[in-house]
Amino acid sequence: MAERTDLSWLVSQMPKLQAIACNGKLAFRLATGIVTGLEQLSLPSSSPANTMPLAAKQAQWMVLAGYLADGGRTKKKARRGEP
Repeated sequence: MAERTDLSWLVSQMPKLQAIACNGKLAFRLATGIVTGLEQLSLPSSSPANTMPLAAKQAQWMVLAGYLADGGRTKKKARRGEP
């Protein structure tokens, strides 16, 4: 079984953190309520057991680009084809 990350400690070490992205519904449910003041994103599991088409997974995961494109200073919606 996977080990749970101490999110409270992790967030305390990253003062510029704006969001937490959870890989799958279970991770999202387990993380809910542990950390406040940050946006929490529920993304589809990257596991091969998740039969969602890869293109659909990628489209949902691209929301992270808005947090990374400029060093996390501003949030923006990722557009298809943008890095």
